[in-house]
This record gives sequence, C-alpha cells and structure tokens, in this order.
Amino acid sequence: MKINDEKFLTFLYEVTFETLKIHGSKGWTMDDICKNVGISKDTLYRAVSNKEDLILKSLNFKINLHITHMENIINCEVSTKGYPKNILQILNSLADMIYPSISGKSTYTPPTVDKNSGVFSPSMNSTLNQMKNRY
Repeated sequence: MKINDEKFLTFLYEVTFETLKIHGSKGWTMDDICKNVGISKDTLYRAVSNKEDLILKSLNFKINLHITHMENIINCEVSTKGYPKNILQILNSLADMIYPSISGKSTYTPPTVDKNSGVFSPSMNSTLNQMKNRY
C-alpha cells in the first residue's frame, strides 16, 4: 500500500474524521484507526507522525473539501445532481432576497435546472455570476 496514494489518504482521513465526530479526540487510539482502516501501525506511522498529526491532517482535509465545494458554488461549477432536493428551494429563496437588488426588477422568474444532467441553466449561472461579482 502506498502511503501517498490519494485514495488511501482520503479513506484514512475520512475514517479519522468520523471517529473524531463520534468519540472526540481522546476516545480512541491509533490502534482503533488501524483496525477501522485495515492497516498496520507501521503503515499508519509512515503516513502520519502521531495522533495529533493525524487529527490535524484529517481536519485540514475536511476543511479543504468544504472550501472546494464552496468555491465551486461561487464559480457556478456545481450541479444539483446528488444534492438534497431542498437545494433549489434554498436557492430560490436566496434569489428572492437578492434578485431585486441586482436586477432592478421587482419580480423574479426562477431559472431552470436540466432534469437529466442536474446542471444549472444559463440564466441561473448568469444570476450567480452577477451575485459573485457584486458581493
């Protein structure tokens, strides 16, 4: 197993993060992580230097995932496929609040989302780009 393999590290950090959520930082050992990931202690210690290092790397991994997701939303590179159905309701509510101030119009006609691909319509991307540029 290659300790620098992205899939391995992703799995290691995800397991560690879930363990942190359930047990906190003191309710588990490195042996627990090894058992849950299916690796030896030697392999684990080639990837991280100690428990604190594993916790920091796992938290940074999760934070970076969320940052990337938020940047994709801001840059209009996110589809609705795979997201909760209420995302469109939330986006429509957001549009109702913001659209009048950026368009000068008092009414809002919601843009569509392609039902097959889940990709935002050009008008939705335009609206999101205007929001991005203004705010």
